[in-house]
Amino acid sequence: MEENQKNQEAINKLKEIAQAVRICMLASPDNDSWARGWPMSTIKIEDDGTLWFFTKNKQAVTDRLENDHDVTLFYSHPGKNAYLTVQGSATFVNDREKMEELYTPLLKAWFPKGLDEPDIVLLKVTPHEAHYWDTDAAKIVVLFSLDRAAII
Repeated sequence: MEENQKNQEAINKLKEIAQAVRICMLASPDNDSWARGWPMSTIKIEDDGTLWFFTKNKQAVTDRLENDHDVTLFYSHPGKNAYLTVQGSATFVNDREKMEELYTPLLKAWFPKGLDEPDIVLLKVTPHEAHYWDTDAAKIVVLFSLDRAAII
């Protein structure tokens, strides 16, 4: 059974789960409709639900998303019974000021040169639909489902 949640309550639930899990798999279909996935670390979730990640501009993920911006994020933490999927559109942002705002020293593990790392870029995911598994009620909950035509 599905249940809809609306507005800020839905965004808060998305933030709660995604921030608790932090690491997700970002997936995008390839030309053969097979999903390709990459592990990503969530850097920030805006109050409107926009999700931010750092990546390199010369990786398979950027090559794949160059032509098709549709992505699905899969968050899973079995120990906390936290499961979340987010469908949205991904765009690359090469804005040094935004990078400085979002950068944390923990990123040194992936980017040893920090913001001076060659090809570092932000990945911004604008969510269109999100679902989480409510383990107490044993059902999928639709956090929100936006009409893509209204936002694009």
